[in-house]
Amino acid sequence: MPKTVSSMNNLTQINNTSLLDVQTSLRSILEASPVSIFLIDSDRKVIFANPVAEATFKSNIQELKNFCCGDLFTCCNRHLEPKGCGYSKDCKKCSLNNAIQKALEGKGD
Repeated sequence: MPKTVSSMNNLTQINNTSLLDVQTSLRSILEASPVSIFLIDSDRKVIFANPVAEATFKSNIQELKNFCCGDLFTCCNRHLEPKGCGYSKDCKKCSLNNAIQKALEGKGD
């Protein structure tokens, strides 16, 4: 194998290992946090909940996965639109929905 290809393979392996280390560290921080933390995807669906969040909502991540914020906090408007939380006309007035939307767009405060 030429040296260049070997070096590229080594760099890729190092980068993958470093990324895995960062992900592991971040997960450890999130799981050790003394406050509820949820991670959501671009559709506002829960993809991660730390142990405090699971205890707060008396559910495990498997039960919380794919819930929207309106579902978690039992928003009275979450069923007004077939798509659910974030899509009814009243959602435009919701401060939680607006904050989430800003964060997803990278426009947080």
